[in-house]
Amino acid sequence: MDVNLRGLHADFLDELAGGFFPVILLDVDWPGDPAHVHTGYGNLVIGGTTYTGIGASAFQLQLPEETEGLAEFAGQLAVDYQVEWFEQSGVDHDEYVLAADTTAREVKVHFGATTERAGNVLIGAAVEMFRGTMDGFRDIDNRTSRRLEISLRGGKDQRSSANVIVTAQSQQSKYPGDTIGRLFEAAVARRSGPVKW
Repeated sequence: MDVNLRGLHADFLDELAGGFFPVILLDVDWPGDPAHVHTGYGNLVIGGTTYTGIGASAFQLQLPEETEGLAEFAGQLAVDYQVEWFEQSGVDHDEYVLAADTTAREVKVHFGATTERAGNVLIGAAVEMFRGTMDGFRDIDNRTSRRLEISLRGGKDQRSSANVIVTAQSQQSKYPGDTIGRLFEAAVARRSGPVKW
């Protein structure tokens, strides 16, 4: 595996330099049965873990903001689903979702690129962009579907190290000639609105 000094796979970096098809991968330590999903369709296998594609329109993700110091910060993961999905799998919805104690269970979010829109073939390796815990949830019945809203908590406790914040300028000072920070900022500036997953 070809990895550069920042720990990013070279193929993934090459893809970021041009147009690419983004994918978000979620690892949710749900009580009884951890969930592994991605924003494409079909199954995506990484290191023996199978991520099920649920499509980008099935969920919304608001990651906690980066802060300095020891402050905690909150975000939210919202997933639209059908109760029938559980019934088809032979899983009791009320027991699996409504009775679950999700407090302090881990959530990891990875960002990557696939070979096609809503695809399931990863280019290079995905990059971890958030690791935190669940801080409770709400299950909302919308008549035709349901929505699970999970509160996310990030931040550091006093035994942890402080956050690291990287900008294009700090990256340039550490790695002269590096362009990933500038390219990423330019890609974000080209978008007409907020990133929608």
